[in-house]
Amino acid sequence: MRAAPGLRIGISQRLTMTPQLLESVRLLQHAGADLNRYVDEQLASNPLLDRAEPEHRDPKAEALDSWSDTGVVWARPSGGDASYTDDLEADQPDLRAHLAEQANIDLPPDDRVIADLLIDLVDANGYLAGFDPLEVAELSRTTVADVLRVLGQLQTFDPPGVCARSLAECLRLQLVFRESESPNMLLLLEHLDLVGEGAEDELCALVGVSIEDLRAMLTELRSLNPRPGLAFAGRREFLGAPDLVATPSADGWRIELNPACFPRIYADRAGYLAARAHPGGGTDAGSLARHWQEAAWLVRALRQRAQSVYRVASVLVRIQDDYVRHGASHRRPLSLRTVAGLVDLHESTVSRVVANKTMATPRGTVPLRSFFDRRLGSADGGAAHSPSAVRARIQALIDTEGPDRPPMSDQQIVGALAASGVQVARRTVAKYRRMMRIPSSTRRRQSNRPPTSRARRAQASAP
Repeated sequence: MRAAPGLRIGISQRLTMTPQLLESVRLLQHAGADLNRYVDEQLASNPLLDRAEPEHRDPKAEALDSWSDTGVVWARPSGGDASYTDDLEADQPDLRAHLAEQANIDLPPDDRVIADLLIDLVDANGYLAGFDPLEVAELSRTTVADVLRVLGQLQTFDPPGVCARSLAECLRLQLVFRESESPNMLLLLEHLDLVGEGAEDELCALVGVSIEDLRAMLTELRSLNPRPGLAFAGRREFLGAPDLVATPSADGWRIELNPACFPRIYADRAGYLAARAHPGGGTDAGSLARHWQEAAWLVRALRQRAQSVYRVASVLVRIQDDYVRHGASHRRPLSLRTVAGLVDLHESTVSRVVANKTMATPRGTVPLRSFFDRRLGSADGGAAHSPSAVRARIQALIDTEGPDRPPMSDQQIVGALAASGVQVARRTVAKYRRMMRIPSSTRRRQSNRPPTSRARRAQASAP
């Protein structure tokens, strides 16, 4: 077939993000402190923006500098003491929640069942523990090829190196992320045992590089993280002032926005019209028009951000009423897709809305991300529960053990959960118990056994 130049006319649809649309997306996921810094920068560079309401307002500016149509409620301190502005700490979202959120956005619905099963196998270090592709395929009613394909997608998630099946694969995934997976480096990963022994001469012969190149490769290898999941394990996240305040009311909950985290600014339309009518002062018409467009856009973007956060938070509190009142053991399964359908937003928009946002509740300040949890199917097809709620109930049962109550076996825990309406399999209880680093009933019984004194041991060993 002979190739020749030519022209072709076609029609296609393509979404292009303008700079302002991209900036609006970034504003959604900003934390309160970052947003205030950004607004301060805009106030310093744009003379038509101000935090104070203009004295001489233009009637046409009502839609731009008025917040009366946001439909939100603003929290106000009472008596100079606002408990919701205290600096607090909360648990950082765990690795599984971080991976599940990415899966809900990046994977199609058919692949999320496989992804949920694989994410449940991820241990605290970020590795797949006890991974059997055939078992996962049977549980998800798919093929091994589909399981491996979804696993490949999960291995592209953040943090780099997650969902690896071995140390060599974890390091290789990080090299792929850095775009430095050279053939020599991949060959070096096949001989990590020699790297640990420091056998440089043997490695040079195997890889076919000089000692200088080998040491440079080893330096890059040591810069990788062999345990990418530890960044999410047992850490505390500094939250600062919460973005929202939830207080009980007669009809449910009252949601208020914290003004410290939602800056209100005004675009001075009257000043813009006056400056345009009387040019001078070193500002040309083009620059003035650009300042006005940026000011009007920022006011609208901040107002839309406040509306979106308020709408999403109101839905979260309504759905997770028991979680807000009673704690993690009462958390219901909730996905980004469910909330997105209720507030008429895209899943990715909801994800950005809840990012870096916190809510003050009667139980303390919690991240908005903590309102979401996966669905754990029951063993007999009954009502589904969230994994975190089941783990909290298992922990509560084990906390009741003591000298007068022997440790419960996994099967006994299954029975106790079933009595409270939670139907799960024994292997699920065993998996969650290992995740929470709780020993088996046998080891707990041994640790609770009172130590034998030295005199009693000597008496028992005497003839």
